Amino acid sequence: MPTYRLGRGDDRFVSSDTPDWSDNSAVYAGSGDDELVIAGGNSVRLFGGTGDDTVLFDQFRESTACGGAGDDVMSGIAFDSTVKGGSGDDDLAAFGSGNTLSGGTGDDTLTIGGQRISEGRVHGGAGDDLLRGGGFRDNRFDGGAGDDRFETFSAGVSVFGDVATGNLITGGRGHDSFSVSNRNRATVQDDTNGRLDPGEVVRSVMDVITDYRTGEELEFGATELVTDVTLAPDVPPGTSVVQLAAGDFAINRGDYLGDGSFRLDARGDDTLILYHQAGDDSPFTGSLVLLDVTRTDWIAVG
Repeated sequence: MPTYRLGRGDDRFVSSDTPDWSDNSAVYAGSGDDELVIAGGNSVRLFGGTGDDTVLFDQFRESTACGGAGDDVMSGIAFDSTVKGGSGDDDLAAFGSGNTLSGGTGDDTLTIGGQRISEGRVHGGAGDDLLRGGGFRDNRFDGGAGDDRFETFSAGVSVFGDVATGNLITGGRGHDSFSVSNRNRATVQDDTNGRLDPGEVVRSVMDVITDYRTGEELEFGATELVTDVTLAPDVPPGTSVVQLAAGDFAINRGDYLGDGSFRLDARGDDTLILYHQAGDDSPFTGSLVLLDVTRTDWIAVG
C-alpha cells in the first residue's frame, strides 16, 4: 500500500507521474495550498490537510478524499466514494452513483450528478450551504443547520414511467429554499371518469421534502394553480396518465405511501404537488411530496 507524505508548502501531486501508484494508495498533503490530481484507483485515501487545497479525481472507486481546514475544491468522477470538506467554505462535486459528500462547517457548495445516478448522499453541515444535483432515484440531501438552498432534479428512465422516491430532501434547522425539477409519467390505475379524485393512488418518481416549514420558498417551474387534474388513458391497459398544461400545478392532500406512491385523501397528513414546467413540451409531470404538511396556504410558491 504506497503512502505519500508531501509535508509543508504548496505541493502538487499527480498520480499518473508516480510509477508505483496503485489501488489502496494514500496521500497526505500536509499544510499548504496543495493540488492533488488522481487518475483511477480503488480504496484510495487522500488527505488535504490545512490550506486551500484542490483535489481532482477520475474513476475514483470506494475511495475517500478529505479536504481538512481551508476553502477546498474537490471534484471528479467517482463511485461509492466519500468526499469530505472539513472546516471552511468548500466546493465539492462527485459525478456517479453511490457517493457521499459532507461539507462540514462553512458555507459550502455540494453537487452530485451524472446519468441515471442513484443512492447519492449529500450533507451540508453547519453553514448556509448550496446543495445541488440528483439523478434517477434514492438520492438524499440534508442541509443541516443554516439557511440552505437546494437545487435538485430527478427523472424516470422508462418510457412507461417509473415508481420510486427520487430525491429525499431534509432542510434541517434554518430557513431554507427549494428549487426542484422532476420529470416522469405520473399514473393512476383503473380510473373511471378521467379526473383525479380522492381515493386514487398516484404513482411516479416523486421528490420528497421531509421538513418543509411555513414560508420557505418552493420553485418548480410552474406558477398557475389549478383545482382539477385530468387523466388520459395510456398503456398498459388500465393505466391513466396525469395531464397538466405547461405552467400549471395542482395541490393535493393525502398520504405518502412511500416508494413513489401517494393516495389522495382530504383528511391525509401530507401534500402532493403535481406540476408541468412552463415551456416544457413533453408529456411528463413533476411530483413533489411535502411530508406532514396539510395547510396549503402555508406553501410559498416562487
